[in-house]
This record gives sequence, C-alpha cells and structure tokens, in this order.
Amino acid sequence: MKKSAHVALSQKGKALLKVICDKIRDGHILKQKPETFLTYSGALHLLGDPLDGPSHTEGARLQYHGLTDLNEWSMATPGIPKVTGLIVNMDSLQPSKGYVESNGHTYQHMEWIGWWMKETDKAIEFDWSEYLK
Repeated sequence: MKKSAHVALSQKGKALLKVICDKIRDGHILKQKPETFLTYSGALHLLGDPLDGPSHTEGARLQYHGLTDLNEWSMATPGIPKVTGLIVNMDSLQPSKGYVESNGHTYQHMEWIGWWMKETDKAIEFDWSEYLK
C-alpha cells in the first residue's frame, strides 16, 4: 500500500485495534513479553467469535476480520507503531511471516525480532485514543 498522509482505518480494523487497546489498558499485554500478547484465536474470541470469512486457520479468519486492514493502515500512516505485532501465533509466540515480510523484513533470518520488540513496545506506549473515535 502506498504511504499517504491520511488513510482511513476500516471498521473491522478499528474493532481489532480496540480489542488490542483494551488488553493494553487492562495490563494484560506487557512490553517485551510475547507470552502476554494476543493470539489469533484470542483476538477472534474478543471480537465475538465471528464465523464468516475463511475458516482454514484462525490467522486467515482474523485477517478477514481486520488484521490485514489494521496492518496495512499502520504501514501507510506515518508515526503509527506496527500494532499488529501484538498478535501472535499461540505456539511460536511470534507474529506471522506475512506481518514480518509486509513490514520489510526477511522472516527466516530472525533479524526482525529486535525490530518487532521495539515496535510492540512503541505500540503499548502509544496513545491510540484519537484512532478509536
């Protein structure tokens, strides 16, 4: 997606951002602790367990329910931390290869881990209130 000064966040993306922000505000998501980050299934549950969209994996279903929109919006909006890094695979406790590569990193070399942790720290500290209106 081309970077621009203003990109609107979809309703699905905004709903997912609210779920993430609620968990940050409640103190459930902590800096530098991926084990506290949301899982794909956990995020879907907090969105009300929507059944529409792809069903082959929870990650694919969550992409349909705002994950892709939120990731693309965060990439296209200057100054916004890559907040979707706070959603991880339940087994690896890491974001998907798609998240890593869409943000300009090579997944297999693991160099992206330091960048990811910095982005998640920024996302936890960021004031999201104006984007939740």
